[in-house]
Amino acid sequence: MIELNSEWNDYWRTARGERREVDPTGTDAIAPFFLAEGPAPGGAESVLDLGCGAGALSDRLIKSNYRQSQFLGVDLSRDAAYMTASKTKGLAIQGDLAKLPLAANTIDWVVSQFALEYASFNAWAEAGRVVKPGGRLTVVAHANGSFIYTEHEKALVDFRTLDQIIQASVKRGPKGEPVAVESEQVLGQAIKQLRAMVGDQSGGLARSMSDALLGVLTQWSDGKDLPSSNELGSLLRWLTDYKFYKGRVESMLRAAMTPSDFMGVQQSLVNAGFTVRTAGFLTAPGGVRLGFKLSAVKSA
Repeated sequence: MIELNSEWNDYWRTARGERREVDPTGTDAIAPFFLAEGPAPGGAESVLDLGCGAGALSDRLIKSNYRQSQFLGVDLSRDAAYMTASKTKGLAIQGDLAKLPLAANTIDWVVSQFALEYASFNAWAEAGRVVKPGGRLTVVAHANGSFIYTEHEKALVDFRTLDQIIQASVKRGPKGEPVAVESEQVLGQAIKQLRAMVGDQSGGLARSMSDALLGVLTQWSDGKDLPSSNELGSLLRWLTDYKFYKGRVESMLRAAMTPSDFMGVQQSLVNAGFTVRTAGFLTAPGGVRLGFKLSAVKSA
């Protein structure tokens, strides 16, 4: 388990700046677990969403059963917290999940969707600390070996190929910026390789970045040695997006919990006075493993 890296902050900053609706965690597949494990709507005056992102989970819970609850989102990214507050018309703050600015025993229901595993181990203790006696903690976390994990592994393999294509086909300036095409022949080979990659990816996580790079390099395949300013700008934007996207994929692979990690979290909660209601793999229809699920109640 690791601390959130800068790529996630850059991701939320870019998403907010572009005013995009984003839900990288796939809330539609995950929300039914939270709704099944949550307290009765009248039994959750306060709900804390840890690692709230753009507020997709809070928004889904509010629209389902918890319109009368007071929601608070916490995210290490200031831009993510802003997006949550805007979406839910509630409260959201920038904060470290391992050092919550909240008093102990104050929250009826603490939820977290693919977030706590990115923080230090103390984030789990903090999540439990703020739950009221009789309150609930419901979490979904990335699991090493899950379907999501293997898709990220595949993307990283494709990203290494993208690295090679850029290195081979584009000349760099003294500051590392792209300034020209190596040659028309090399560029043609790169485009051919990209087209083959796109054909093999079938909608995988690397598909969007591969498609975008193919579009950028195809603009250059007209015999020119130097790109125009617009073409150069397109590649620079792609390189920036690619850095963020690749960084988030690498971050998830580092953060994903092993079964040993997950058992350790459960034991720490039991030691803190929780009774575990549900624990194990969260599966999609067909038995596909999405990650670890955990639901626990704090002793009254």
